[in-house]
Amino acid sequence: MSLRWLTSIVLVCLAAVPDAWGRVPPESPFYEEAGEGRSLKNLFKAKTKPPAAEEDIYAMARSYYEGRPTWLGKKYPEQAEKYRNNKWYRAYYFRIDYQKCIELFQKLVYEYPFTRHLADADYFIAESHFKLKEYEVALQAYQDFLVRHPKDPRVEYVYYQIGLCHWNSRIKNPLRDQTETEAAVAAFKTLLTIFPSGQYADKARNYVKLGNQSLSERELKVGDFYFKRKEFWSASLRYHYAWVEFPEATKADYARYREALCFEKMGRSDDAAKSYQGLLDSYPESSYRKEAQKYLENAKKPVKKVEQ
Repeated sequence: MSLRWLTSIVLVCLAAVPDAWGRVPPESPFYEEAGEGRSLKNLFKAKTKPPAAEEDIYAMARSYYEGRPTWLGKKYPEQAEKYRNNKWYRAYYFRIDYQKCIELFQKLVYEYPFTRHLADADYFIAESHFKLKEYEVALQAYQDFLVRHPKDPRVEYVYYQIGLCHWNSRIKNPLRDQTETEAAVAAFKTLLTIFPSGQYADKARNYVKLGNQSLSERELKVGDFYFKRKEFWSASLRYHYAWVEFPEATKADYARYREALCFEKMGRSDDAAKSYQGLLDSYPESSYRKEAQKYLENAKKPVKKVEQ
């Protein structure tokens, strides 16, 4: 029998048996009716896990933020709880992963956009970025939290954290850009305006004081620079701004004294006398009061006429 005849016979048999094209006998242990998911194609298909439940994702995310017990933590749970808030020994008993926490909370919000844990998710995402010292991202996350959850009981704390994000991002050298310092002072003042006697009011006032001190130092250093170059008018403007804007800074009396000295150097005796008098009135305990008193005493003396 030739190959052509053999091929024809095979094709006729296949045409007569429709199950051979896609449907297989139900008694076969490896196949079933089409559409039930047990074809050869599906046998080698990658298995997909069912989506995790909302509460499971939330619990897992919180555990990564608060710390998952290590082997030692599981073996000695009472001792682990004792050292949970101790930054030196906590790592032995708990494993904290803020990045994993962020990923899980983002997954929770993505898969369950109307979850009852939405406020917690936004809050812990911001907190995790702050813990990772990603202050710029944390700042945006805190601001988003205020927009989405303005009546949440953690709002005061979030305002405080916004100030800390700016504060921790600042440049400590007063001669460098102090934009973040100014933003931090403004944020803490906002907190004091909304919560004048809140839980974080005292801390906010302290940061405002430190921020104003840093900004005052910048003005004084720039003023000293101009003074050394004998640009007394420019120096006087800096000194004036320093004591007017930051009267409670530690060197406010120095700023007023140097302003008077600039007027004295420029020959503006009336302005110098006013500045010296203001120094004595505002800062009676200043270490520069003797210089001020001496100038004012000399200014009151009549000028001797020079004989021709």
